[in-house]
Amino acid sequence: MKRALVVLSMLFLGCADPPPDDTAGLSTNDLSLQILVETNEEATTARIGIYALGHDRYHRLWLGGGDRLVARVGDRTFEAEEVDGSLAGYTVKVPITDGSFELDLLRTGSSSARATRIDLPPAFALSPPAGDGLVHLERPFTLQWTPAVASSSMRATLAGPCVVAAERTLSADTGTFTWSVADFGHGATPAPCTVTIALHRPGGQVTLAPELAGVQLFRAQQVRAIGLWATRS
Repeated sequence: MKRALVVLSMLFLGCADPPPDDTAGLSTNDLSLQILVETNEEATTARIGIYALGHDRYHRLWLGGGDRLVARVGDRTFEAEEVDGSLAGYTVKVPITDGSFELDLLRTGSSSARATRIDLPPAFALSPPAGDGLVHLERPFTLQWTPAVASSSMRATLAGPCVVAAERTLSADTGTFTWSVADFGHGATPAPCTVTIALHRPGGQVTLAPELAGVQLFRAQQVRAIGLWATRS
């Protein structure tokens, strides 16, 4: 009896309709989005995945049937480009570092979904390092930025071939962080070397166009990075 049930299950799975490969023929309210946003000091890049409601949540769709995905900042539009091999599928860059922009799914055979609004986390700027601007690995190093947002968390990384430092997460953004000497482990090569220090501020929010089914994943962050010379002398 158990063997018969297994055979029937295999037959059922073999006859099931394959998941769709693109958006052609799907109604707009069957589509959900994955939106990953990263902003640096020059621009914002959004990576967007499109998925079909009711199918494997990891089965990405391509645009089909003449459908287009564009970002809007005021009256300027920016066409999303297909990225082969990307988990998201599409990417678009807009020339803003603060505020918000909108995503439009423009369709020819079904209703379009306009004005999915993306609000970015608050922007910030790194302050020039104090003193000689070097990272002296045998003494504490402090980095500052403005403006601080106390309600936000912050992630700080410091990496280079001559130093190993663990990633640090700040539960409250005070506008400053100090690495202690104990944070600076020896890297694969001796000092001096160039290290990259990066700060990541998560946050923001998405307001989805009502025609869409939902948001599968949303993540946005402001990222600022600086390269400095590090020495142990």
